[in-house]
Amino acid sequence: GVQGGSTFLWQGTGEALEAKTLAPREGQAAAVNEAGDRVWLATDRELSVWDGSGTLLATAPLPAAVTAMTLLLGDSTCLVGDGQGAVRAFGLYQEASGFLLEPFAFFPGPGPVLGLAPSPRTKAFAVLRPGLIQVNYLTSGKVLAQRAVPEAARAGLAFSPRGERLFVAETSGRIHVLTADLGHPEATLGTLFGKVRYEGYRHASWTWQSTGGSNAFEPKLSLVPLIFGSFKGAFYAMLFSAPLGFLAALYTSQFAPLRLRQWVKPMVELLAGVPSVVVGFVAALVLAPWLSRHLASVMLALLVIPVTLLTAGWLCELRPRPWQLRVQQRWERLFTLGLLAVALVLVWFLAPAVEQLLFPGGLLEFLHTKLGVSYDQRNALVTGFALGFAVLPVIFTLAEDALSNVPESLVNAALSLGASRARAAWTVVVPAAAPGLVAALLLGFGRAVGETMIVLMASGNAPVLSFSPFSGMRTMAACIAVELPEAAYGETLYRVLLLVALLLFAFTLATNLLGQRVARSLRRRFGVTP
Repeated sequence: GVQGGSTFLWQGTGEALEAKTLAPREGQAAAVNEAGDRVWLATDRELSVWDGSGTLLATAPLPAAVTAMTLLLGDSTCLVGDGQGAVRAFGLYQEASGFLLEPFAFFPGPGPVLGLAPSPRTKAFAVLRPGLIQVNYLTSGKVLAQRAVPEAARAGLAFSPRGERLFVAETSGRIHVLTADLGHPEATLGTLFGKVRYEGYRHASWTWQSTGGSNAFEPKLSLVPLIFGSFKGAFYAMLFSAPLGFLAALYTSQFAPLRLRQWVKPMVELLAGVPSVVVGFVAALVLAPWLSRHLASVMLALLVIPVTLLTAGWLCELRPRPWQLRVQQRWERLFTLGLLAVALVLVWFLAPAVEQLLFPGGLLEFLHTKLGVSYDQRNALVTGFALGFAVLPVIFTLAEDALSNVPESLVNAALSLGASRARAAWTVVVPAAAPGLVAALLLGFGRAVGETMIVLMASGNAPVLSFSPFSGMRTMAACIAVELPEAAYGETLYRVLLLVALLLFAFTLATNLLGQRVARSLRRRFGVTP
């Protein structure tokens, strides 16, 4: 209330009514939140926020005199309209040094603002101007609708309780009723794919958060975290499965004896029949806890084992050709398995000492304190191992078929010119089989992007934008599986999830078409007949 040129906040009822001074000058407009513990007051060229005890929290300057003022649904945003036709949205943010009040959205328009009305269901609001009503949406900044009204309609403006109608009052007491079908303003190209500054956020961001704990919650439906998570999971899966699948296929098709080849290929192909839910279950309940306890050992093994095998192969290449043939015919497999076993034993026993030497507090502590990287138990690394296990049979089978179909005459020609078996495989067989290898890579990548249960159970299912292998993610397929059963038919979330499914289909189709085109190009380049 206003008394004696000052603005007061009246609290209580009857004899317990108490007045607290909020400003020593008369306020032009004011708004109180539903709980009654926060007051937004507009005075001459200044907006201030007070708590229920009469303490000033923050102020912000206003460029023009206020003509209308209201709080949006949720009481977190204050809309201020002025005589110059502008509507500004102000947010109150709590920082270490106190509160900060600042505008974060601006809505210009023709003519002074005569009235403001917030929607009771969404972050939309209506603006009354001389002869015109506009309905705007806070997050997207879009004008959802506008209607002409009589010039006399300036006495009042309000939404119906369900938000489907607008009531405009004339000074004579006549009321106009307008239909307010706002559609799905939460989902636009800008909110789905662009950075958006949501209510309560200091900066624009890509955020997916479809549900909240109150009716005032605003859905945040950016698809960027889901698309990013899908490609992140597929990348780490391919980082594990592609080298292993290609090298295994190359060894099986070019170096392994016939009896071993007849045993290995069916066994690997049988892995494709393992249900993905079983793989995800094992990854979430067994692999994830074990990996968090032995992270240093795993990281050291991923470094030591490839280096050891490559070094041994390079040293063997330096030996005389007769010695290589004797080893290859009699001791190659036993030597390789023994070398691998020795490397694993060394890593297992040396990893604690190496971790203590390089990271005195432990690798996880080093990541957190020195690099600022948090370690989630269900993360992209766990997902990469589990998803790579599911993708491995696809890559191995297609790559092995492509390598085995290279004419033997090409290999014999290279051997007759003095090339070793390894050099012939690398310089003749691999280029000739390149179309099939590319197809295997693309089909494996498409399989990884479309996987649902493994990433749902092993990734943590958190829609975060971090490429760290130690953080979780949420993929498009997992999001559909989790949220579609709870989405109301025809509502915004339901439609957005259908769009996500369409994006998945489009990516799969594009991957297949790209694979065919690349394969044809490589066939022409290397002179391979289809």
